[in-house]
Amino acid sequence: FTLVIAPAGIALRLCRSFWWGIFISVALGVAAVWIGILLDCVTGYPATFWITALFFILYILVEAYVRFFTRSDH
Repeated sequence: FTLVIAPAGIALRLCRSFWWGIFISVALGVAAVWIGILLDCVTGYPATFWITALFFILYILVEAYVRFFTRSDH
């Protein structure tokens, strides 16, 4: 569930173009899976925990960036 929702939500906040959004979403998903597997091997916590934690932290950082450092067109 996290791999379906989180990359798309993060890409939606960052990109205005459809194709860049797809590219960013796929890249985030692949990177999070590999980093999650690596952290699983190093720490012993399950990869699903790390993938979800990485996406949570990344979403919070992206949301803060969008809210505080970009101009709103509204």
